Amino acid sequence: MKLKDVPDSELISLLRADNSQAMDVLYDRYAGLVYSVAKRILQNNSDAEGLTQDVFISLWQKDSYQAGRGSLKSFLGLLTRHRAIDKLRKRKTAQNFLERWQLYIYESSSDLMPLESTQDREQQEKLQKALSLLPTEQREILVMNFFEGLSRVQIAERLDLPVGTVKSRVRLAFVKLKRLLIEQNQQ
Repeated sequence: MKLKDVPDSELISLLRADNSQAMDVLYDRYAGLVYSVAKRILQNNSDAEGLTQDVFISLWQKDSYQAGRGSLKSFLGLLTRHRAIDKLRKRKTAQNFLERWQLYIYESSSDLMPLESTQDREQQEKLQKALSLLPTEQREILVMNFFEGLSRVQIAERLDLPVGTVKSRVRLAFVKLKRLLIEQNQQ
């Protein structure tokens, strides 16, 4: 019997035994499904391709598929859907952060105009520079909150900190970041 004719359950067993050919067969079998789900949600070929690779790497490296809970096809479809939605949330969170930052700058300085699209790169560079000047614990929490889309409770759990401490650090980080960005724009 050729490996391509082997049922999913046996391929998963072979995969868990580090058989790379099993991954090749699974990829050939389900990459189209994973890619199409990712593409439909993300609306971007490059992001869909990257997510397809991530899903299969995750399947190989993590032992998260349980045959008793459903078919591999369903598992991969749901995994892809969840990861694509997470990616959209992170993208939206980062965009919301930039929009809020632009609003802070605009409100803080009467001589600044709202950002034009041609200034986006320059402003992003200023943001990166300002973020790098923040204390590590504040920068880390801001990145988790605004770029990874984690709630303050999730951050507290991840860093093993009280939620109040996380809230304080977010607030302090915003105040410092705002001050740094205003200083950069006045130079």
